[in-house]
Amino acid sequence: AEKLVKNISAFVPYEIYRRTNYSVVCETLGTSDTFFFSEKTTKPLLARRLFIMFGAVGFLANLRNLGFETFGKVINEHYDSIEDHVTRFDHAFEQCQWLSEQDPREIYSQIQGELEHNCNLIQTLKDKTLKQMHNLLRTKIPKLI
Repeated sequence: AEKLVKNISAFVPYEIYRRTNYSVVCETLGTSDTFFFSEKTTKPLLARRLFIMFGAVGFLANLRNLGFETFGKVINEHYDSIEDHVTRFDHAFEQCQWLSEQDPREIYSQIQGELEHNCNLIQTLKDKTLKQMHNLLRTKIPKLI
């Protein structure tokens, strides 16, 4: 019998998202000085979700440098620039607490443009990356394609 293997990292958990208002992203290298974003960040971008980042210092700034729009309009993103990990995460958690006391409809009404922009941009980056990978394979292994 053929076994189907599915990589869960490729799926957006829409059912969980439907039952919750916001996302908490704990990125892979949360205490590193390296910028690396994984499916943990990609999923809320694709699903048009507001998220609080528990990641490396400057993570949100690096996302903005890539063209993404973060949520400083509705939350205090100052935590992103705090060098000390414990203090940064404490401040990020304060934003989680604050959000839990807000009306999510009001919050989301203020950031619809950012959410749409981010979803479109992550789709564009995904398509561009796949095309680059395909072209690289075609030039390096022309007999296989």
